[in-house]
Amino acid sequence: MEKTSSPEAPAIFTLTSALSLLATLVLLGAAYWVSTLYLPRNASGKIRVLAVWHLFDVLIHTFLEGSYLYSCFFAYSPLASISSFPAHQRDAMTAPGVYFMGQKDRLYGAFYGTTIMSKLWQEYAAADKRWGGSDLTVISLELLTVGVMGPLALYVFTLLARAKYRQAWFWACVIATGEIYGGWMTFCPEWLSGSPNLSGEWFHLWIYLFFFNTIWVWIPFWILYQGYFVLQPYRNLQFLAAAIYRPELHPGRGAMTSVASALGFFSRKPHPSSNHSNQYFLCTHNFSRTMTESTNQPLFGLYQPRPLQALYYGTECVKKHLLSCLPSEQSKAFILTGSSLANKTPLIKEVESLLGDRHASTFSDIKQHAPVAELDKATELVLKDDKIDTIISVGGGSPIDSAKAISYRLHEKNGRWLHHISIPTTLSVAECTQLAGYTTEDGVKTGIAAPEIAVNVIFYDPHFGAQTPSKLWLGTGCRALDHAIETLYNPTATEITKAATLQAAKTLFELLPQAKQSHGKDDDLTTKLFLAAYGSLGFIGLNLKGGLGLSHALGYALGSPYGIPHGETSALTLGHVVKLKAQTDKDAAVQIARLIPLLGLQASGDSQKDATLVGDKVLDLVKELGFTETLSDRKIGKDQVDIITERATKQKEGTVYDAVKKLVENLY
Repeated sequence: MEKTSSPEAPAIFTLTSALSLLATLVLLGAAYWVSTLYLPRNASGKIRVLAVWHLFDVLIHTFLEGSYLYSCFFAYSPLASISSFPAHQRDAMTAPGVYFMGQKDRLYGAFYGTTIMSKLWQEYAAADKRWGGSDLTVISLELLTVGVMGPLALYVFTLLARAKYRQAWFWACVIATGEIYGGWMTFCPEWLSGSPNLSGEWFHLWIYLFFFNTIWVWIPFWILYQGYFVLQPYRNLQFLAAAIYRPELHPGRGAMTSVASALGFFSRKPHPSSNHSNQYFLCTHNFSRTMTESTNQPLFGLYQPRPLQALYYGTECVKKHLLSCLPSEQSKAFILTGSSLANKTPLIKEVESLLGDRHASTFSDIKQHAPVAELDKATELVLKDDKIDTIISVGGGSPIDSAKAISYRLHEKNGRWLHHISIPTTLSVAECTQLAGYTTEDGVKTGIAAPEIAVNVIFYDPHFGAQTPSKLWLGTGCRALDHAIETLYNPTATEITKAATLQAAKTLFELLPQAKQSHGKDDDLTTKLFLAAYGSLGFIGLNLKGGLGLSHALGYALGSPYGIPHGETSALTLGHVVKLKAQTDKDAAVQIARLIPLLGLQASGDSQKDATLVGDKVLDLVKELGFTETLSDRKIGKDQVDIITERATKQKEGTVYDAVKKLVENLY
């Protein structure tokens, strides 16, 4: 127990006042100094502010407010001697008949202590009397502040020091919400009762009450505002389902549902009372309707376009407009590409020359399917140069997806997103999505998704497309056709999306055979194919949900594990998948049959029959383009059938598994 004393009422500004203000500045300085020791060198200014604030929060909550709680529980005066204290220190601050800690013969609080910290709180109590005694609301809030918010703020600082910025922003928002709520609960009871405990003297009112308390309002509001934009991509699971349409990006239940949806099956175990050993229903469309804003009957929907600042197309559009698309006059650009484009074509040197002194560096070792090892190397290069604010991907899906992944990783490290300019050289249209796929060390495709990694500016320049080998160009054209048709029958695609994919599919059917004969010789033909490819996926928007389709699921099961380019996996699988959908999914058949008149064919009125004919036309096109290799031709043994099927379906048995296995067997 502390020895009691009977101090006189504090003056307006005393030595204690000066020391208390100095102590606050010392704690702020200490927080800044520690932050310089532990934060990553390349942390942004915003991250540094967040770190200093939370370390300052820790010090204030622990040393200052912790000492307040100490005074509340261990400094007291017997009621018998309370008359010796000034009148404003004799209030029990509890309701009649209520005693702090059940002690009827004493009063607790900083008013009755003699330590330096008690004197500090006596000083603050001159502004708000409750902090000198044992106000139950204030003590309850401070127990949470010291016991929960302090350690949590320290945890946020450790996350920032380890460059785990997204997690840090989440917990920072939790703390900010708690501090705003705590401030409201501290002062609202006072305002509702006429503020009997608050001082009206200017120094106490404006320095202690207004300035110091509103700091814990404005900064938490700033944190919530900034945190909204950092955490917005993860704000609900429905967005993740909409953004991550690739099966390998949502393993488990999501992938199983996606493939079941792709096939048109919704399987279940037989009911004990049923005579059937295996029941399944063609009801995927009705099942999906519960998770989507779009329906076919009645025609109803919501289209949410993705952000895109500009799309340039045509001869020499890169030369004419690249520099104007950099974010600022001081921007530095990092070029990401593959070794073939860098070493076997003049394209990368041309882009570097166009950039001039705005060019930071080039990484030209991105390989097919974007292996994570190369991704790590490129990310480290970007992290070493704080001036880089733009990434320019030149090439096909691997450089484009890698650029998006680098931007995501950079944001994880220092809170910055990169401005992404894409110059595609293929028709795979990775530039159209807000996700990035890459290959892990064990050869499995995985990835991430966030709206902020979407490409900001796209250049469809035929000069760049013309440098692509014919087989790769035509293969990625098959990939674009895969996007168009599988989007067409995706149950969550909007009618706006379908209108674009129908036209895209029509153009691809017409122009890909021409490109086989004259690729690289006709700028307009190349540009039209670029735009058709964009139409196949560029209008999916932000609200398409689930897996894009079975052909894509099979493509990822076949692609990186066996070294098959995704364009060629689409050539292998799409026609067969379309025919399977025609036979097993009536809703999908209706959508696929919409292509019949666009292909110059006469509709029969039987959507199942017409959709099957579209599948045959896809197979004919693939053959015409020269993609005739089977899995056997690629030296993939039939012992891999079960592995491929399991990868595509994320299942080991059942109706869906059996149907996909049969399809895979037909690819040999």
